[in-house]
Amino acid sequence: MKQEVNDYKIDLSIDENSLDREFVHQPHLYMKYAELAASADRAAKQAKEKIEVVRAQIYRDVVEREDKKPTESWINSKITLDDNYQDAMTDYYDKKYEADLMASAVKSMDHKKSALENLARLWVGSYFSTPKQTKDTEEVKDTSRSTRQRERMNRGER
Repeated sequence: MKQEVNDYKIDLSIDENSLDREFVHQPHLYMKYAELAASADRAAKQAKEKIEVVRAQIYRDVVEREDKKPTESWINSKITLDDNYQDAMTDYYDKKYEADLMASAVKSMDHKKSALENLARLWVGSYFSTPKQTKDTEEVKDTSRSTRQRERMNRGER
């Protein structure tokens, strides 16, 4: 999973010279990260359930070992200090982080889709084209040349 987590940085890049391929590939990328997010979310929920199981086992063990009924705060402190409980909590936090990261990757794929759509609009509007000389720009050039020539002639220059 670690490698796939880092792939999203690469998969978010856009080759504006291949928008057609980017559009075709985008739904596959989205699904890839949606599946990763669902899997990471499931792992986080399972880790959370494991915490409850570990907590219950420790609670039972603490109560069974004591001759008199311990207080809830004393039991809770024993649970919190238990290595198995701390390991379960660390595992949960790691899984929760991965789930949050994958959920963000899915949102980022939505943003990539929007970026692709906007790039396509720019392309259709000739944003990426090379400058072309139109009849209007040619007339402006001719007019400015004529104006400069008249000004020089009026000043007596050639």
